[in-house]
Amino acid sequence: MCFRSSITSILLWAWLTPTTLAADRDPVECKEGKDKNQIIDACTRLIRKGDDLESAYFHRGLAYSRSHYDRAIADVTEAIRINPANGPLYSARGNVYKWKGDYARAIADFSEAIRVAPEEAKDGSYQNPREALHFLLGYNLYERGIVYFADAQLDRAIGDFTAALRHRMRPFLEAMVFEARSKTYSAKGEVHNAIADHTEAMRLDPRVATKDVFRIRPPGDQ
Repeated sequence: MCFRSSITSILLWAWLTPTTLAADRDPVECKEGKDKNQIIDACTRLIRKGDDLESAYFHRGLAYSRSHYDRAIADVTEAIRINPANGPLYSARGNVYKWKGDYARAIADFSEAIRVAPEEAKDGSYQNPREALHFLLGYNLYERGIVYFADAQLDRAIGDFTAALRHRMRPFLEAMVFEARSKTYSAKGEVHNAIADHTEAMRLDPRVATKDVFRIRPPGDQ
């Protein structure tokens, strides 16, 4: 960098007020803030300015989701209104409905995420659309199966876990699905199937034994 451009950069930096600098950081902090309050504040400023509204509502909704279910649902719903073809928005809202215990709406959202997955996978956001489609379908079938289990619809839960396993997934997620199906078989009293699935889950990834494969409650401070 030449001397003149260095001086210009220094003068520009000195001219910027703290408020201006904070505004410049808002897009990053909205997505990657160090805590939920920082994320909420940054996203709120973006929303007030009308900048990148879909992302701002989505990330603020995620920040709210561990402590304010209704606020989270309202924000993600607004993001969906802006872009109704974005599958992860339905998945995110489905999780909040699941944590809230509103299983009917959770099932509806995961079903919608499954429906839009083929179009989403080929919209240019993914380097490997085929691999993305397998993940999107497998993940949302798994999540919907969790809700069916929570709602005591065990046969439907098994159906979704089985369907999820037809899609190529990374070993850890596949292990989680096998373990979830194992516990569902166990709840039905089908011991042989439960043991077989648990054995396969441990073969794929032993870490699954320490995980909550149903995740009915959020991991945060609810």
